[in-house]
Amino acid sequence: MWWRRLQQNLREVSHEAVAICSLRYPPFVYGGPLTRGTIPVFCYHGVTPAFEADVRYLRDNGYQTLDSEAFYAVITRRKTAPDRTVFLTFDDGDRTVWTTALPLLQRYGMQGTVFVIPGRTPRESLIRPTLEEVWAGQLTHEA
Repeated sequence: MWWRRLQQNLREVSHEAVAICSLRYPPFVYGGPLTRGTIPVFCYHGVTPAFEADVRYLRDNGYQTLDSEAFYAVITRRKTAPDRTVFLTFDDGDRTVWTTALPLLQRYGMQGTVFVIPGRTPRESLIRPTLEEVWAGQLTHEA
């Protein structure tokens, strides 16, 4: 019985193992180089200030990000993806996209695409604090 469960679990995770072994993820995921023409897509939900380590790594190692229009042009083969390119996505329109991800993307010269679920977005007219306000000493991140 345990052997069959183990075989099933291995089959379920094998697609991830194949992706890693075929170098389809950037180095900050597993430590290997990207293959030419591959654009890894990273999907974030809630973003914490720890996201800075990811975007800093991308910038410091010569990676660039695409906006949704450029990504579409690449996947429809109208354009070729530059080497060391990734696509950053943020699902659900969580408030941390505005308060945390956007300031960090701007700081490091990166882009991302947000997929918003309108019914889940806050109705507040002002979502605070943003990291920019924290960096400027106007607010603490806990405010």
